Amino acid sequence: MTQIGIFDPESIPKLVKELDKIARHRSHELERLTKVLGQNPRVLASRYVEPSVQFKNPADVAGRRAALRHGAGQSFQLWVSRFLGTEDVDSQGDHVLFVLGDAGMGKTSALVMLKLCHMFKFLPSRWKVQLEKLGPGTLKEIDQIEAPSKTILLLDALDEDPEAHGRVEERLLELLRATKPFHKVIITCRTQFFPAGGSHSMISEREVEVGGFVCNLLYLSPFWDDQVDEYLAKAFPPPGPRWARGWLKGFEPPRRKAARALIKPMRDLRMRPLLLSYIDRLLEDPALRDPSRPPGLYRVFDALILRWLLREERKLGDQNPAAHPKAEDLRKVCRRLAFRLMQVDRPALTTEDLRSFLDDTELGHLKVIDIEGRSLLNKTSEQEFRFAHRTVQEFLAIEYLTEQVRAGQAVEAVPATDEMIRFYLSAVRADPTFPDLTPYLDAQQIEQPADLIWPEGESADLPSTRWQFPNLSFRNLQGRDFSGQDLRGACFAGVNLTDVDLTHTDLTDADFRGARLERVKWTGAVASSIPLDRLHTAVTVFRGEIPLWCEIPAGEGQIGGNEVAPGPRRIRVARPFQLAAVPVTNAQFALFDREKADPKRPNHPVVNVSWEDAARFCAWLAKLPGFEGARLPTEEEWEYACRAGTDTPYWSGTTESDLARVGWYSGNSGKRLHAVGESSANPWGLYDMHGNVWEWTASVGQDDESASETEMKVDPAELAADLAASPRAGRVFRGGSYLNSARGARSAYRFGWVPGDRVRDLGFRVLLPFAPSDP
Repeated sequence: MTQIGIFDPESIPKLVKELDKIARHRSHELERLTKVLGQNPRVLASRYVEPSVQFKNPADVAGRRAALRHGAGQSFQLWVSRFLGTEDVDSQGDHVLFVLGDAGMGKTSALVMLKLCHMFKFLPSRWKVQLEKLGPGTLKEIDQIEAPSKTILLLDALDEDPEAHGRVEERLLELLRATKPFHKVIITCRTQFFPAGGSHSMISEREVEVGGFVCNLLYLSPFWDDQVDEYLAKAFPPPGPRWARGWLKGFEPPRRKAARALIKPMRDLRMRPLLLSYIDRLLEDPALRDPSRPPGLYRVFDALILRWLLREERKLGDQNPAAHPKAEDLRKVCRRLAFRLMQVDRPALTTEDLRSFLDDTELGHLKVIDIEGRSLLNKTSEQEFRFAHRTVQEFLAIEYLTEQVRAGQAVEAVPATDEMIRFYLSAVRADPTFPDLTPYLDAQQIEQPADLIWPEGESADLPSTRWQFPNLSFRNLQGRDFSGQDLRGACFAGVNLTDVDLTHTDLTDADFRGARLERVKWTGAVASSIPLDRLHTAVTVFRGEIPLWCEIPAGEGQIGGNEVAPGPRRIRVARPFQLAAVPVTNAQFALFDREKADPKRPNHPVVNVSWEDAARFCAWLAKLPGFEGARLPTEEEWEYACRAGTDTPYWSGTTESDLARVGWYSGNSGKRLHAVGESSANPWGLYDMHGNVWEWTASVGQDDESASETEMKVDPAELAADLAASPRAGRVFRGGSYLNSARGARSAYRFGWVPGDRVRDLGFRVLLPFAPSDP
């Protein structure tokens, strides 16, 4: 299988410069891309952040936080590279990939970036790339494309195709039949619009059957905090020339700081690229520019939705100048509809229900309700109307309730979600004259509003009391003592929890997304939803999530036996132990120290970490529930696990070709670091034992004569977790790397370094004396 590089993040600045150079010569192509994208491709390229993907619909994963956690780190670039490089078994759908996502998730942007990458030679020149916005003339345009077998066809926005409205299944089959001759086809669609059930059954998490065509399927994930930060850094760079910006590292330009303050209250909604693209206009909004009044959740949503509806007014006006609703009319419809949906606890209304609903109101004169994709209110494939995001529905329901109470109208109480209560409390803080909605919000949490949201910037100590679903997001709680408290359901998103004491604290269902967790004390904590799932599973490119911990059985084996290691010797391991299936990744290390982890490569091994960094990570991990005794393996344990009962130079055999099948070294790595788990596992389930990165061990460096025992006994349970004796002595690392020859990747090859040094191809993996507790 061949993988095709699409683009490297380091190449994007070059792409932006090239766009400026060719603007005149290829203006027609750029104008076409602008029409598809709805904005200048140069703006997209300069701010583009690569999305992650997942294989379950985020809306189907229980809870918003779980949806965000589920897809973290699986690279869109890698998956599309793999898809483009595979040879198809047949032409019945293998060559088609559906990319699904809710409104504003970046589907169109991803396709435009693919087209731009082809224009600037980042894709092999033997292929053409054709990007089409789906519409009435698409089939004719497809039929006119020359050399389809050498063409990658990108079809955008099935949900906006008029030919699909009311007949989406028939339209899908038309497109799949018409695109059979093409090399590869990528089709984007809003998740809500994509049909489910019937002949369109999901065969697996990664495939969908469409009228006999078995096609590939993936979903775009919401942005994580690191991706949001990356977008803001690109949108609002430091002043001055690019070459001088390195001197300003750590400096946050005023507009970036203001943008961060605006998006902070938006919570999950800020994870959508479309919403981030509005940030420039929101910064210029007079209602949000008063420095004496923090923007607040309610005011930011109010400004955002107004701009969204004004765009709808312009779009519908272009479609039908004689009769189209104004922004305020649309807002009245959306308010009342949102409140109605909250009352009946339904996610959507049919077209008939909506018409009947409007006829019973003063809005019955609105005859043009034709809101499709990229809108505040969307149509699904079943011709039902629902809001682009649940948070929008919750905000508009509060707005409708406020409107009715201010007008003195009778209104029924509505079941209130936590998000609705947050909107209400934010509005009260921004406007003391805001009406009292408490009698109309059916929720017990409203009796303790301080438990749900704190005033901006407040950092007072928490009392030792019951905190029901406290929202502590984005606060600096470094060094606080929460020991013994009940913090079930607390939101610690983005919180600095360095040195915090959480011993014997109930943290069931707490949200730690993006929190800093360095040196946290966890002993005795009930921590079901701390992101320890990252420490129980590993994300691999080709296998998805795999169990992280592998049991290494007790027994005897050979170690050593070449010119740089004594032996061969026999080793006897008295008890089984657990070893991580892959080296520690950036995503895992970021839970301990975000500064040394690379957020752009979450599933690559963490590198540039010293032995001291690795030992501190193990000491931190050992304090987490279920990971007691975590430490670095000794070099004897490492080699015993690597060999997995073999006595050949590599666990896979004796020759360099045997190594090439299972590990990345200078002969096959392309001189680049690879994500974990891309190669094969040894018989005990361990990946990357040969090559990719060197791995620190606990062992102190010694000459060959001092390690000449012909037999030794190792009992992992008897070894101390802290092996930091002789701190100045060199430490051994094993396994070879992507930069080294096949010789260095042999099972017995050993090398050492000063424990404080950091190297670009040196990482580590962790040993547990016992099986970890369930997450």
